[in-house]
Amino acid sequence: MTSKITKLITYLQILRETLKFQQEQGVKSRYHDVDIDIPDEFVIIERWQGEEDFFFSTEFPMGDIDTRIRSGRDHLRYLKKQYNGKKNSKVSLGK
Repeated sequence: MTSKITKLITYLQILRETLKFQQEQGVKSRYHDVDIDIPDEFVIIERWQGEEDFFFSTEFPMGDIDTRIRSGRDHLRYLKKQYNGKKNSKVSLGK
């Protein structure tokens, strides 16, 4: 099943690919960029599904996305260090 975020990412990629094609082919258009505007009040609900349908859920407003990106990168860096044998290598990154 495709998640809503995957569908949104796919849609944005299609919009960007359309603009890239227009630029490469020299298509005359008054549009040169595209973005999806999400208001800061928009609440994102993040759900992590695990074994036997166990999931962890957290909510945050779109205005906090930069903080979530930083903490997400830090967590991913931590997991990669663990996986590469720097510490306890019980972490499996999908392998």
